Amino acid sequence: MEKNEINSKIKEVLFKYCPYTEDRLDLIDHVNPEFDIHIQLGKDFSNILFVYGTHRAKQGVEGRILENRVMELEEIEELIDFIKSDHDAMFYDKHDTNNKRAEFKFDIRWGGDENIKGINCGTIGLILNYRDNPELGKKYLYHINEKYKLNDLRSEWEYTDSVFSSYIDLLDKPELLDLLSKLEKEDLKRIIKPNMREIFESCKDNPKIKELFK
Repeated sequence: MEKNEINSKIKEVLFKYCPYTEDRLDLIDHVNPEFDIHIQLGKDFSNILFVYGTHRAKQGVEGRILENRVMELEEIEELIDFIKSDHDAMFYDKHDTNNKRAEFKFDIRWGGDENIKGINCGTIGLILNYRDNPELGKKYLYHINEKYKLNDLRSEWEYTDSVFSSYIDLLDKPELLDLLSKLEKEDLKRIIKPNMREIFESCKDNPKIKELFK
């Protein structure tokens, strides 16, 4: 399936259960239907499932998409932009870093005649499951967090830590020492003290250390 075809198929399933309507004001006073899009990011595949119902009761519906490639970040952002064009209020609902799962919710921002017509759905959810591809998932969530100003520190630091860890792996010993030399004295102490046993073996013959043992 070519780029844009995945999103076209997703929209097709969404509109099947939540059609576009000229008047959706009933959503304000009644139990709102909810539609969730689950995107599983594998190593070399994308599995997209759909759930429909209400906040209290949802069930899976037909329309599963299984693609033999990983959905690209720009495709996910294009899908988000499409949803936000109708359900403008986007927020993090959950971000479970242990299970590698992030959930976004999109609500209608009521307040003007322009919101009377649109997708007949109270809340649209977008769930990214990146357990099978954690590093790519961290990258996607970092860029989504930055682009849409969601202020999720977990998305920021998960990817920052991952990138910096890769950077450190590339450094040789002189470069590592140069990096450490930029730290303040107290910061160095905080790094050394939790690793004293390993460091002690390499410097136990230091005269100052021997003197302390007397």
